[in-house]
Amino acid sequence: LPPTERQARARDWERRDAEQPFALDAPPLLRVRLLRLEDREHRLLLTLHHIVSDGWSLGVLFREVTALYEAFAAGRDNPLPPLPIQYADYAWWQREWLQGPVLEEQLQFWTRHLTGAPPRLRLPFDRPPPELPSHRGSLVVGRIDAARTSALEAWGRGAGATLFMTTLAAFFALLHRLTGASDLVVGTPTANRTHPFTEDLIGFFVNTLALRCQVRADMGFAQLLEQVRTLALAAHDHQDVPFERVVNALGSERSLSHNPVFQVLFAFQNAPLSALRLQDLSLSEVEPNFDVVKFDLVVIVQEQGGALTVTWSYATDLFDAPTVERMHQQYAGLLDALLADPGARVGRVEQAPPPAPATRRTSDFERLRTIKPRPLPVPPRDEDKEH
Repeated sequence: LPPTERQARARDWERRDAEQPFALDAPPLLRVRLLRLEDREHRLLLTLHHIVSDGWSLGVLFREVTALYEAFAAGRDNPLPPLPIQYADYAWWQREWLQGPVLEEQLQFWTRHLTGAPPRLRLPFDRPPPELPSHRGSLVVGRIDAARTSALEAWGRGAGATLFMTTLAAFFALLHRLTGASDLVVGTPTANRTHPFTEDLIGFFVNTLALRCQVRADMGFAQLLEQVRTLALAAHDHQDVPFERVVNALGSERSLSHNPVFQVLFAFQNAPLSALRLQDLSLSEVEPNFDVVKFDLVVIVQEQGGALTVTWSYATDLFDAPTVERMHQQYAGLLDALLADPGARVGRVEQAPPPAPATRRTSDFERLRTIKPRPLPVPPRDEDKEH
C-alpha cells in the first residue's frame, strides 16, 4: 500500500481483530497476526479472550516469548522448564476447596460488608444515564510526579499502609466531595495469585473486590486511611470467592443501565511486566486503537519511573472530557493538600492547585465529534497485583 494508507489499514486490522468474537468451545482463545508495513517494520497483534488471560499473565507471556525467540534464533532447544501444574489443576483445586464451610464463610463476609449499600453512585454526570449504555468511552491521563509520589509512599508507610491504600483513600475522599454521599462502594481488582505455584501460569486468576467505605466531611484523612487499610486487608483475606457469587448472594437487582454493586473501579497496577527487548529487534508497544469502557468510571494508577500515571477511563454516555479533567485536577490537588496537612478534615481541606493538567487522548471517534457527537475508548488495562 502507499505509505499514507499503511497506518490506517493497520488500525483497521487492530479494530477488526479486537471486535471479532471468540467461540469459547473452540480453542485456542487467542489470535496472533503479523502485519508487514515495510521490509523492516512489522506490527504484531495479539488478541486474547479474558477468560484465558489477565494482566499478570501478560508479564509471563512476554518473558516466555522472549526466552523462546532468543533460543530458537540461536538454534537452541526450548529453554523453559516444565510447569509443575497447569491452570486446569488450579481450577480443579479451587473448585474442590471453595465449597462448604469455606465458601460459606467467605460469602458471609461479603454479605455483611455489602448488604444495604446504595445501588447506584451518582457522580456529577454531564448527561442522564441512558437505559442501555453504549459502553463507549474515552480517557484522560494525568501524572503525580516522583517527589509527590515518594512523599505519599513515606506518609502511608508511617501509617502502616501501602501506596495503593493511600491513593485509594484519597479517591474515596474525592468521591465524597464530588457526590456528597457518605456510603461509597468502589470496585478494585486483585491478582488473586495467593500460591507461589500460580505465579508462572497464564490464565484468568484476577478477581474483583467491592470495597465499601464510610466517609464523613469531619473525618480526618488519617482516620479515613486507617479505615481503608483495615478494609483492604480484610477484603484480600476473602478474595477467593468469585465476584459473581457475591452478587448472587446479595440478591442485587440486575439492570441493563448499570453494573450491580459498584459502577466505579479503582485499580493500582504494579504487576511485573517483562521488558520488551530482543537481541536483533527494536520493540515498542502500540496503544490499542479501540475504545471501550465497562463502568461509569475506571481509574488506573500505575507506578512508572518513581512517579504515578493516573488514567481516567470514562463512559462518554455520561461525561465530557473537561469534567473528567477537572476530576483529575481535584484529585491531584487533594493529594497535595493532604500531604501539606495530614490532619486536615476530608470535607474541609483546601485543595492546592495540581502540578500539571491532565491530558486527554484524541481517538478516531473524537475526530468525528462534529459529525457524530459521541466518541469511543479504551478497555481498562488489567488489574493486578497491589501487594
